[in-house]
Amino acid sequence: MSILGRICLAIALAGTLAGFGTVEQVEAKDSPVRILFVTQSAGFRHGSVTRKEGNLSVAERVMTELGISSNEFRVDCTQDVAKDFTKEKLEHYDIVMFYTTGKLPIAKEDLDYFFNDWLKQKGHGFIGTHSAADTFKDYEPYWDMIGGSFNGHPWGSGSTVTITNHEPNHPIVKAWGEEFTLKDEIYQFKNWQPED
Repeated sequence: MSILGRICLAIALAGTLAGFGTVEQVEAKDSPVRILFVTQSAGFRHGSVTRKEGNLSVAERVMTELGISSNEFRVDCTQDVAKDFTKEKLEHYDIVMFYTTGKLPIAKEDLDYFFNDWLKQKGHGFIGTHSAADTFKDYEPYWDMIGGSFNGHPWGSGSTVTITNHEPNHPIVKAWGEEFTLKDEIYQFKNWQPED
């Protein structure tokens, strides 16, 4: 499994590590993979990315701990994209991960570099978690990459919904078959591109 695949699997299992307690930002030993984890909010702020008393948020601690315990990657966390999401600083990372909302204050030249050079030409990775589709909703390169943009969640956390699996043979979703029912908060999207 690729490093990006292992990281995505680790993220899917992250809820089980939330009880590990406070973990400060520490480098994983002998790991060449570096992740810039952006948890800044320019819209709704989730409790899991809210820092208290100068400590890392729960999501930041979990990702940092995953990197340490797996020894697969190192995580640097930021809630200051104006300072930390620049062309120069992106050169130190293999993956950028967003747990974000809203239009982040990233300089246009840095955002253009991120999409046109860093991702497309240099082949780096991007992971968008939970509310990442609620970020840069009106910036086409971003919603094109994500596959759509957040347009509300009319089905709240107590709603029972039936999900159609459009690619039931894909290894990531094969276990769920062609259709399944669950009780969850479901996002509605605009700029959705199912063909992609």
